[in-house]
Amino acid sequence: MKQLNAEWREKLRLHQEWLSSRGKTGQQLWAEDADFSEVDLSGMNLSEVQLPGVKLDGATLRNTDLFSANLASASLVGADLTGAMLNKATLDYALCEKAILRDAQLIRSSLLETNLRHADLTNTDLRSAYLAETNLEHAILRGAHLDHATLNHVCLVGTDLRGAIGLGTVLSQGVEVGTKESPVKLEGAVLREWLLQASSTDGTHHNGETRRSR
Repeated sequence: MKQLNAEWREKLRLHQEWLSSRGKTGQQLWAEDADFSEVDLSGMNLSEVQLPGVKLDGATLRNTDLFSANLASASLVGADLTGAMLNKATLDYALCEKAILRDAQLIRSSLLETNLRHADLTNTDLRSAYLAETNLEHAILRGAHLDHATLNHVCLVGTDLRGAIGLGTVLSQGVEVGTKESPVKLEGAVLREWLLQASSTDGTHHNGETRRSR
């Protein structure tokens, strides 16, 4: 893993001071378009950091507190966010392909047009999260909590939803299923039935129907 230089370590220290003093001393971390690729930031308190456009490809943020963080348009390709706390975080337009978000918390987070292709969101808490135009193609959401989440025009092609919780309460204007070559849009009662079936089946989904594995 790469090491942060002295300048960034000092900025992180000032951010910790800013959090501890509730803004009276220290300085909130602003790092637009900074490159933190392959840096280990595990377990740090990065609540309310402003990191739009930041590059965190391959970074390690296990159990990192990113409450209300701004990660809009950030690149987190292959980043490890296992157990990270991203409640109320903004990940709009972020590139999170192949990111690991197992056991992460994204309650009330915003994921507008976020790319989560092949991401691992096993047991992730997405209650009341906002997902619109979000790409979850071949993502893993086994055991994920989706109570009252918004799923507007989300791509669920090849998505693994086995054991997902709360799919009966999601708000949706339609999702895309089937295959990449032959996508099928589902909405209304048909979508709700498909989601509930997807969370309980051991099969895979094609063209809006279930085909059980042998």
